[in-house]
Amino acid sequence: MSGARRVDVEFSPVKESIEAQSGRFEFLKQALTLSSAGLAGFSIFFTEPDRLAGSLLVRIIIILAGLALLFVTGAALSGIGSYANFLRRTETEARAAAIATTTNTTTTAFPIRQTKKTAEYYRHDVVMHANFCLVGLFITGLILTAFAGLRIFSPDRLGPEQALHRGREIIKDEVALPEQSIALDSFSSDADGYSVKFVIEPTHVMYLVKLKKSGGNFDIVRP
Repeated sequence: MSGARRVDVEFSPVKESIEAQSGRFEFLKQALTLSSAGLAGFSIFFTEPDRLAGSLLVRIIIILAGLALLFVTGAALSGIGSYANFLRRTETEARAAAIATTTNTTTTAFPIRQTKKTAEYYRHDVVMHANFCLVGLFITGLILTAFAGLRIFSPDRLGPEQALHRGREIIKDEVALPEQSIALDSFSSDADGYSVKFVIEPTHVMYLVKLKKSGGNFDIVRP
């Protein structure tokens, strides 16, 4: 029977730190990806401001969601920076401790850059920012759920979608053509209502429909 052979596997402090914090580092990266994608989606409100048309409550919810995503993005970036500082500080402290052990002296004989921010400080900072991201994503989810519930159970009867549908119906009745022949050319809004411009295919004739909000309905504004 062959004897068991002992195998010693030596891990450096940096490798051990990477393994210990790899889960949080991946979480921070995923949080940064999600929040960046969400902020990219919000760019549509700058390129197409009419999509912000709606009640004040809807606009407040959209703004809160954007702020929550900004918070998550900032927390994730700061957490990743703390993770990098944690690894750098761990390596620096391990090198100083190794020199002190080899020369049988204290680490003060081989001073490193004086700072109160030790590796343990940055480790705690990584954990804190990961928690910030978790809370921020949870709040963002609640805000988006509230927005979806508001749109489903309390739709805006005088919103952009309803104005577009009403304008298309008006043009369809006027030109007596199938809906497939009516294409949207432009859409704009103001304080009183909406202006919807359609183009009729294949003649390319343009029709402009102006709708004014009146009570719970749209009134057609005649030129």
